[in-house]
Amino acid sequence: MKRRLIIPKKPGKDYVTIFFGLPRDIGSKLKEIAQQSKAAESIVLRSMLDGYFRKVERHELRYQPLKKLSQLGGVRTTARTVRRDQDRKLRELSLETGRSISDIIREAIDSNSS
Repeated sequence: MKRRLIIPKKPGKDYVTIFFGLPRDIGSKLKEIAQQSKAAESIVLRSMLDGYFRKVERHELRYQPLKKLSQLGGVRTTARTVRRDQDRKLRELSLETGRSISDIIREAIDSNSS
């Protein structure tokens, strides 16, 4: 009988780092909300994405093929951690709607900060 090696789940392995572009104004909104709630930007982003996904489930997003964005002044690449299920949902939404992951995240932050 062969023994199988079972690797236990390690804490923190349920998260993935994603890279996305944020313009300065939306990046400052995320930073401001994180400071107000006294939480890390990744935690605030995860809660914003959860709210955005709930809204998307209620109202379908229409397909918009990927297109060149107008010049977004001062876009910086940001790295934040999200849960694996959020990463999977972001990728599915990107494929379904034809929009980039950065665009979806910008809309999630913008809609939750209003």
